[in-house]
Amino acid sequence: MTRDPNETEASYPLLFLSTSGHKPGALTGHGLFLYQSAVERGHAIKTVVGDRAYFPGAKPEDLQRPLAQAGVKVVMDYKNEEEELGQQAFYASADGRHNLVMVTGSWHLRFMPAALIDAEKTYLDYLKTITSKPEAERSKLRDEAHALLRQRRKERSRYRLIPRSGYDATGARQYSYPEFTDPKVYDAESDTWIDVVIPGKTVKVPGVLSDKNGVKNQNHLKYGQEYEYKSDVWRAWFGKRNNVENGNSCLKDADREALGVPMKRRMRGPWIVEMAGAMTAASANISRIIDWLKARLALRKPRKVTTRTPKTRITPPRSASRIRTRT
Repeated sequence: MTRDPNETEASYPLLFLSTSGHKPGALTGHGLFLYQSAVERGHAIKTVVGDRAYFPGAKPEDLQRPLAQAGVKVVMDYKNEEEELGQQAFYASADGRHNLVMVTGSWHLRFMPAALIDAEKTYLDYLKTITSKPEAERSKLRDEAHALLRQRRKERSRYRLIPRSGYDATGARQYSYPEFTDPKVYDAESDTWIDVVIPGKTVKVPGVLSDKNGVKNQNHLKYGQEYEYKSDVWRAWFGKRNNVENGNSCLKDADREALGVPMKRRMRGPWIVEMAGAMTAASANISRIIDWLKARLALRKPRKVTTRTPKTRITPPRSASRIRTRT
């Protein structure tokens, strides 16, 4: 569990909510189990950030679709050039009005220039061609190529549709079209000018799509994510994934829970080891809660204690005129 990047105050400690002894991406269903286990214990999870073994590595029906139907926002990264970069999915409505392409997890207008669709692939392919060059020259060329990639990503934002609603039970979702004032856009790949056609203000992309051969798929759920890839908000969220790696490292630390020291857990068998992992995570949670409470108490301003001094009544001397004498 990690905090929203927009939160400025540590309103709760960073805790382990679920554990599962499996190799990520190797077994089906464990990613969804981790989420469901936390929800069943009363935790409201709004955003999930995962490594590539889960997102987009899992089959959509095993993880991404249930999360989408539950209203959970997903943040992911991509690596595989052939399957994950470039065109990930497309949608062409039956009436011919809507024509979209998914790139880096977001829907874009289909007439977007090919150079923008393949920006990441072009960048990675170029890096492979300069591996034999001297380090200084390679560094300069890499910086120039990355600057071009950033420029293309910025230009690609113009074509991006914005999510307008959550996913429904079928996986369908409504999007808003971007405002486009240019009548034509130039496609350097084909050296042609392409007409700009915006069919309306919104579009509802169905939960099940068909590829060019008519085979049904849900690739848009497999690769789709909430925030624009590599944008500032995406980086703020995806950077939180480091908390998971840091937490795992702390559990294995010999000076802490020492899960990585076999001699401190001599039990044998996979189930016993998994129980040890869960108990170690619970122990770490207790330590984190205590540290968090100590930090909160240290930040709290001390109350000013006022000590009252009892007043001593001083009786003034009696004046002569008030002294009565007996005669």
